Amino acid sequence: MGTTLRSAKPTIRVRATKGPKQRGPRRPRKMDLETKTLPLQERSRGTFEAILRVAGEVLADKGADAFSMNEVCLRSGLSHPALYRYFPNKYAVLKALAQRLMDAGDDAVLSARSRCRLPQSERELIAELRTVITELVRVTASFPGSVQILRALRARPEMRQVQLASTARLAANRYERLRAMFPKADPERLRRSVWLGLETGNISMELVVEGAYAEGGATAQATIDDAAVLLGRYYWRLGVQEDLQEGTGAKSPKRR
Repeated sequence: MGTTLRSAKPTIRVRATKGPKQRGPRRPRKMDLETKTLPLQERSRGTFEAILRVAGEVLADKGADAFSMNEVCLRSGLSHPALYRYFPNKYAVLKALAQRLMDAGDDAVLSARSRCRLPQSERELIAELRTVITELVRVTASFPGSVQILRALRARPEMRQVQLASTARLAANRYERLRAMFPKADPERLRRSVWLGLETGNISMELVVEGAYAEGGATAQATIDDAAVLLGRYYWRLGVQEDLQEGTGAKSPKRR
């Protein structure tokens, strides 16, 4: 009797398919904003200054969005390696320009303040603030690309640190001056008011430099005057301890 051979059925293996790999949210890439090399020799310093001067001109002409390292190379006549020797990217150039602008503004404020005697009345304090804000506006407006730099400081969180360092520098000087005027004022309240006053002053300066004051129907000088009055009265009221505690709105006595 013959044997019947049965063909074995092939074994089919089904491979489980994996779904797309789940990834967590990407961490934002940290932007390198530091200058790579600081010039030591005279020739290198000349190149470095030329880069920043041309970069300021490009920024003023093109704006922050269209600002590029290529354009800086074209206008300055430098090669890309020469430019990238000092700055890793365009944001590092912007930061260096912002630092220059803040330093120039700080020096102008401190110089103008040092030429004023210690205010003995609210009116004298307002006059000092008017002088300081006017000088800050003048120096900032004359800086190449200042409008675009100010906008970059507001737009990019990494750039904000440059302005905060400037505010801290001026805050220490303003606080000591107000403490000399109002030794009985609450120190912590005075520190907070100094910071708030400086931020308000910066906003007023930006309104004038960027020409935004016209939106409120004002002029540049009126904006400066109003900011000085606003801050002067605010500081003067804070300088009287009774006003801080009672909030009576009593008239502050003139200091002798």
